[in-house]
Amino acid sequence: MKQLKSSHSKTFHYDNAEERLNHIKEMEQDGWTCSGQVKEFTGNLYFKDEVEDESKYYYVGRFYKEERWLLMAEFCKDCFKELFIDDYTDDQLVISDDLDICEGCAKFKQVVIKIIE
Repeated sequence: MKQLKSSHSKTFHYDNAEERLNHIKEMEQDGWTCSGQVKEFTGNLYFKDEVEDESKYYYVGRFYKEERWLLMAEFCKDCFKELFIDDYTDDQLVISDDLDICEGCAKFKQVVIKIIE
């Protein structure tokens, strides 16, 4: 089994529009996307007085982020080292627990499943 993607979401409430805009800039720099919703209603829609009451609204930021992993060819450690010689250290390589077919030597071996940069 391989995880191909991971989704994350976060919701924030703000005291004012300026605080919201500043936080959106920070989150977008970290790779988050804002939903675009500006305010959220906390009252009861059946009561007109509450709908018109500004205190029943607050500024909101809903963010989401998806991480996707590219699938890589699976090579045993020996074949991987032949291809990438000195590009990566052993500490940077995550090796599978199970045996798989190496795409270099075609033998059942533990293979490199991830590279930690």
